[in-house]
Amino acid sequence: MSKAQQEAAKDVADASKKAAEDVGEAQRKLDAARADATADTTKANAEASEKINDATADANRKERAADKDLAKVQSDSFAKEADARYDVAIAKADADYKVAVEKCDSLAGAAKDTCVRDAKAKFGKT
Repeated sequence: MSKAQQEAAKDVADASKKAAEDVGEAQRKLDAARADATADTTKANAEASEKINDATADANRKERAADKDLAKVQSDSFAKEADARYDVAIAKADADYKVAVEKCDSLAGAAKDTCVRDAKAKFGKT
C-alpha cells in the first residue's frame, strides 16, 4: 500500500471515528432532549390534573352548597304552604261554625240551646 493510500485510509478512519463520535454525541443530546420533554410533559400533565381535580372539588363543594340552599328554600316553602293551608282550614272551620250558630239564632228556647250546643260540639268549641 502506498503512502498516499495509507494516509487516505487513515483520514477515512479518522473521519469515520469523528463521525461516529458526532453521531453518538447527537444521539446523547437527542436522548436527553427526549427525556427532558417527557419529564416536562409528565410535570405539565400532573399540574393540569391537579388543577382539574381542584376545580372539580370546588365545583362539587359549590354544588353541595347550592343543593343545601335549595333544600332550605324548599323546606321553608313547604312550611309556609302548610301554615297557609292550616290557616285556611281554621278560617273555614270558624266560618262554618259561625254559619251553624247563625242557623241556631233562627230558633228559640230549648231548640236554640240544643242547636248551639251541637254546633259547639261539632266544631270543638267550649
